Amino acid sequence: MPTLAGRFASRSLSPSMRICIACDQELPGDDWSCRNCGFEPQMQGEFPCFAPDLAGDNEDYESDCYSEALELGDRNYWRATRLRLILWGLERYFPKPRSFFEIGCGLGYILAAVSRKYPGVELAGSDIYLESLEHSRRALPGSELFQADASHLPFRSQFDVVGAFDVLEHLDDDVGAMTGMFDAVRPGGGILVTVPQHRFLWSQRDEFLFHKRRYSRRELVDKIAGAGFEIVKVTSFFTFPFPAMVWANWRDRKPRDDYHPYSTLRVGGAVNSLLIRILDVERALIKLGVSYPFGGSLFLAGRRPG
Repeated sequence: MPTLAGRFASRSLSPSMRICIACDQELPGDDWSCRNCGFEPQMQGEFPCFAPDLAGDNEDYESDCYSEALELGDRNYWRATRLRLILWGLERYFPKPRSFFEIGCGLGYILAAVSRKYPGVELAGSDIYLESLEHSRRALPGSELFQADASHLPFRSQFDVVGAFDVLEHLDDDVGAMTGMFDAVRPGGGILVTVPQHRFLWSQRDEFLFHKRRYSRRELVDKIAGAGFEIVKVTSFFTFPFPAMVWANWRDRKPRDDYHPYSTLRVGGAVNSLLIRILDVERALIKLGVSYPFGGSLFLAGRRPG
């Protein structure tokens, strides 16, 4: 088995381009058809599909999760807190992005928030599900959206910033996805990543959501650095509610017939508002330079050397 460093050592810098995922050749202009090998993605409606066999239910995802996620809404304490941290990280470490690409764009609410914060930014998003892309299209009528496997992305040095938010834990080949992120980012640009943390928190929720792993800080840093990125910020978050999370995961360690993975996220309005305020304080300390050693999730910002 090659080391991470050996796996990434053979890549070289390239000009901005789209590439053919079948033969790795440059694709001129906006045409996805490869003149070298003849490959072109299948079209499903308006969406190019680079991994059509994965567009429905598969061993890594279940499309019903998206319809259930819609019920939470953008003001849910977990979703709102994560979004605010992502937008802060984007402003802090990549303050003037010309382009932003999200892997696993899901319902499109993060891309929509980036669009509101940076009017005129070039937006692109990929997802394994066509259903997700249809939701994203309604939120982002002018963005470039396509169906693809995160481990085989058709870009090289194309974007200022690439984001993957609670995506990598779903992938068998998370290192391959990090390779693709490095290739897709322009030299001097970077990535923003969030993942679930702490292996001892593994529970029925992880099983239900088809997680492959929960990350330790060391594992995430080693893999991202091995992909070629310089780590500029890493911290845990959802730290203040951590004792409650530990208790909930202990309670859910054994299968229950009435279990639902979003049960801990569905709280009343008053509790939701209180949690948002508590987590705003947590984020304020991160903005001041605090890096929490534990929490339910990890946030990482990395830069591709320019």
